Amino acid sequence: MGRPQAIFVLLALLFSQATWAGQQESPRGVLGGRVVDARSQEALVGASVQVVGLNTGMRTDAEGRFRLEQVPAGVRALRVSQLGYATVVISDVVVRPGRDEALLIRLQPADLELEGLEIRPDWYAARSTQGAVTQEFSREEIRRAPGSAEDVNRLVQALPSVGMGGDDQRNDVIVRGGNPMENLFLVDGHPIHNINHFGSQGSTGGPIGMVHVDFIEQVLFSPGGFDARHGDRLSSVMDIRFREGSRRKREGEAVMSMAGLGLEMEGPLAAGRGSWLVGARRSYLELLKGQIGYAKAPVMADAGGKLVLDLSPRWQLSGLVLSGVNSIRFNTEEDPDQNFNVDQGQFNVSGGLALRHLGAGGRQSRLRLTVNHQDFDNAYSAWNELNRIRNKAWEQSWSLGLEHQRPGPTLDLTLGVGMERGLSHHQVDLSRMVSMWGDTLPDSHLDLFHQQNRFFALAQTEWRLKAGRRLHAGLRVDHDQHTGVTDVQPRASLRQEWGASWALNAALGSYAQGLPMYWRVQSDDNRQALSMRSTHLQLGLEWRPRPEWLISLDAYQRLYRDLPVSELMPALPLADAGSTYGYSYLGRLTSDGKGRSRGVELLAQKKLSQHTYGSFSYSWSISSYKTPTGAWVLGPFDRRHMATVIVGWIPNHRWECSLKWRIYGGLPMTPIDEAASAAAGDTRYRLEDYQSQRQPLYHRLDVRVDYRIQGQRFNLVQFWDIENAYDRKNEAFTYWHHRDEEVKTWYGWRIMPVYGLTIEF
Repeated sequence: MGRPQAIFVLLALLFSQATWAGQQESPRGVLGGRVVDARSQEALVGASVQVVGLNTGMRTDAEGRFRLEQVPAGVRALRVSQLGYATVVISDVVVRPGRDEALLIRLQPADLELEGLEIRPDWYAARSTQGAVTQEFSREEIRRAPGSAEDVNRLVQALPSVGMGGDDQRNDVIVRGGNPMENLFLVDGHPIHNINHFGSQGSTGGPIGMVHVDFIEQVLFSPGGFDARHGDRLSSVMDIRFREGSRRKREGEAVMSMAGLGLEMEGPLAAGRGSWLVGARRSYLELLKGQIGYAKAPVMADAGGKLVLDLSPRWQLSGLVLSGVNSIRFNTEEDPDQNFNVDQGQFNVSGGLALRHLGAGGRQSRLRLTVNHQDFDNAYSAWNELNRIRNKAWEQSWSLGLEHQRPGPTLDLTLGVGMERGLSHHQVDLSRMVSMWGDTLPDSHLDLFHQQNRFFALAQTEWRLKAGRRLHAGLRVDHDQHTGVTDVQPRASLRQEWGASWALNAALGSYAQGLPMYWRVQSDDNRQALSMRSTHLQLGLEWRPRPEWLISLDAYQRLYRDLPVSELMPALPLADAGSTYGYSYLGRLTSDGKGRSRGVELLAQKKLSQHTYGSFSYSWSISSYKTPTGAWVLGPFDRRHMATVIVGWIPNHRWECSLKWRIYGGLPMTPIDEAASAAAGDTRYRLEDYQSQRQPLYHRLDVRVDYRIQGQRFNLVQFWDIENAYDRKNEAFTYWHHRDEEVKTWYGWRIMPVYGLTIEF
């Protein structure tokens, strides 16, 4: 029996046991937390908290807290209501014996016309209240997602607005055809440059994330049209919110997953004035190196944590740390399929402090300080030791922001100011080389220090009008002191609801983003380069046939201008420059590039209810770019058609089964010039046929089974995740192999069985 057949037999046995395992009585656990006003963060007294489907509930106390005892273990949903506020349902809440789940539930004020009336509860509250169309994910939805390795980047790739990069060995978030460097990542409101191991310099992707899934309370993802509070990015915002550690007792868990082996601990501070949460992991991919396609696997480790300290009932201080260290080495002698030698090391650390004050009348002020630091020490060379690159650099940013929110009966106002200081040191040695397009690139030697300052100011309003209408309008101004460029960015969005079932969304806005530091230092002229700019226009319609169902149809158009173009390769857009590892030599840049993308996206989603959940997404899109010397060409991530199906079943408190199947159109590709490649002993593409062909269709099936053992002293969660279950050979790229003197294909991940284990204590 072959490996794929054996895996399917194992899955069949696991699925068959799930039908009778639920006959045992479910153990009991505790659900606790706090209910607050979403705008003012003030406690809501007397709010009703009910476990959906059970005769279990209570009202919150004078501090907005609740604690439900003897709740049957399993994945539950909470219905939370309060007079004058929109009723919400919090799905995917895991009840675990011996654990004290602490939830923070935010209620939005209801429309004045509907106050006091009974309306259907909102299972998609974030989508209803954010200025842009926003998707919300809970910790449990991220943890259990098949084929995602508990990685938020890979999770959002199931959305119709998000595509995969060049292959599935990276987790680049490609939003509506844009470059992965265009995405903004926030962790507890702190802008984090890259949340991934082996993060691409100046961009946002990597192979896998550094964020521990158990740290996460909630993730909000906006694929465009986001408001003026978020700046210096063109495509999307991923807002990751960490939970607090337990304020009642010390707890911990040991984990083993695709991200590594780890330990996490949490507990209260003295006198109950706060909490702490810490964790660390190390990878074991060296055991799976055959599946990931390398003779030597990367080594990765990370650590992070969160601290919360209540200074007084009105003042709170919080701290955040996220760090990772990575290394990989391989050469053409150890791995004959490779055409190059690599020695790569990297260290990332991001941290922040935030001081929050809750004032009278729901006013709120927040002062934050964020530090990002990245070290790169990378060496590359061709198989014949030519085309040598040595990049040793560090990049650092210090960001300070002050934001004040003033809520009102019908109008909320947010004002903010801040600055970011960027510092970097670059030591780069590049030998004279010939690019894959046949261009001769001169040798380059850099040893310089660079600094840049950016200032910003913003004003954002939310108007809650009559007849279910919400209007968000804002203005953001960014000023780059180094270039002297000031970007004025007006933004607005409108949401019109008709009852509880229908809604219309529209957004229009202007966005700007400065160039990465390592692009600027490659030429003195680059330090004066303009910001990249884009204009977003999107329109969407939502229908909720049942409270737990959402069906949406969105259309969008983006127009890019002032995109960078390298004078060394003037016919090629740099739209894919952020989707590769290491240092890219670009030389002098001009701001003469243009781009455009448009598309239609369909999403049908069902939250967990009556033991099942799932989603279907489909998108059609087209993206293209133009340089001054060339015609419009397809964007490097123009997949044209993408579709994903997710189905999940939770028959009882012990078992969960799910699968994900996705199919993408092939990426545009340029054919290899075999004669020129043979003469050079390296890959050469036919520039005259740029993006004239497409890769084959990409498709794969991921299957996952979870099993829980729950006791009074510990809980054990096991999972089996079969990635690419039918062993599809998905093409990543083609290249000229110097030893065999022929064109070869590099494939993405083959079939990969992954076992995971979490022991909670």
